Amino acid sequence: MKGEERLIVPLMTMIDYRGYRILAQAFIQLGETSLIYGSCDAGKSFQHPKLKKAQVSNSPEIGKADREQEVVEEINEICKKLNLKEHKIKTKIPVSIFTPIDLEIHSASFELP
Repeated sequence: MKGEERLIVPLMTMIDYRGYRILAQAFIQLGETSLIYGSCDAGKSFQHPKLKKAQVSNSPEIGKADREQEVVEEINEICKKLNLKEHKIKTKIPVSIFTPIDLEIHSASFELP
């Protein structure tokens, strides 16, 4: 299955009403450990499977890190199709990304049909 077909985004809409603009988004359940890529604190810290893999080498979590790396590769392919340029960010281990640093990718807590 291609990355575009597996990517799920929350339902959202922009509402303009009498000079006010509201961005409404469906509630999604996120856990403390659901973030696999990006920053949830405006770029102060950054999650990436490469960084996790370095921390959990020789651990059962390594399989999960491999699956998360596949997700990042799919996102990178989508970004390439959108002509987004790869750039490096400063972390403990050098990481190149195509997305803004504060984009968040979370693992789903449910199985897709």
